[in-house]
Amino acid sequence: PSPPGSPAGLPPLPIRSRDYAAWCADPARGAEREAARAYWRRRLDALPAALDLPRAGEPDGRGAFVPLRLDSALAARLERYGQERGATLYMVLLAGWAALLARFTGARDLPIGTPIANRNRNRTETEELVGFFVDTLVLRTDLSGDPGFGTLTERVRDACLEDFRHQDLPFGELVAMLRPERRAGRTPLFQAMFNLLTLPPWEERAGPVHLVGEAVELPVARFDLALELQAADSAVSGRLEYRSGLIARETAEAMAAAYATLLAAALDDPRRPIDALPLMDRAAAAALAERTNGPAAARPA
Repeated sequence: PSPPGSPAGLPPLPIRSRDYAAWCADPARGAEREAARAYWRRRLDALPAALDLPRAGEPDGRGAFVPLRLDSALAARLERYGQERGATLYMVLLAGWAALLARFTGARDLPIGTPIANRNRNRTETEELVGFFVDTLVLRTDLSGDPGFGTLTERVRDACLEDFRHQDLPFGELVAMLRPERRAGRTPLFQAMFNLLTLPPWEERAGPVHLVGEAVELPVARFDLALELQAADSAVSGRLEYRSGLIARETAEAMAAAYATLLAAALDDPRRPIDALPLMDRAAAAALAERTNGPAAARPA
């Protein structure tokens, strides 16, 4: 290591944060920004006021999460399915999340938030620049006509490609422009979030000490529902974060368990309508029936 006070020896940065800020505010980008505003006005026109989630109370800021995991066999099937349809794993998992939300809420017009790196699409110089550039994008998903999962995947793919081409309008500016109804404890424009990380889990060694990143249950939730996934080690795992004052833990657990079941059934028959896909496997259905109605209800007719 270099002695204290010596130069780091790193190459000079092509730009600094102030340069990026000046580029964002450049009046010469006026036409570009107006085109982005026009796109999002059309894209989010007549957006539903709120997602009708199965409520157990009123949001109070408290949060919790339920872990979930898609095993390596299902993850591999999802990857192949996307490749056959020109869709990324992100798009396929997002389509599954939209289908799950539709089943639990009845919604057919679903705005879903997603974080974007906001670094290198137009300005590759920002790749090496230290700073927090992440913004939020609103992806609108169309489930009208009770499509099969294959059709839904195509809709999500096409919407993602177009929306990500217009990602440069900041979320705060988007909210100010559209002026949605505001309510305390509710995110404007969307209430459900989706994110997929493709980086390996954080892990470091410091001498004899082995450091491994672990998910921590925070006492607050940023959104009503947030599905946060990570693709690593040939599997997909993550957590469903929820506002515990709003959504019962039993509901969150049911949604987390239903996600894998729905995806597996959708891959078995991509033409099967979303509303006809099972949300639990036979063993879980039998156990639920037994708890609800006694052993006789769990036995096949």
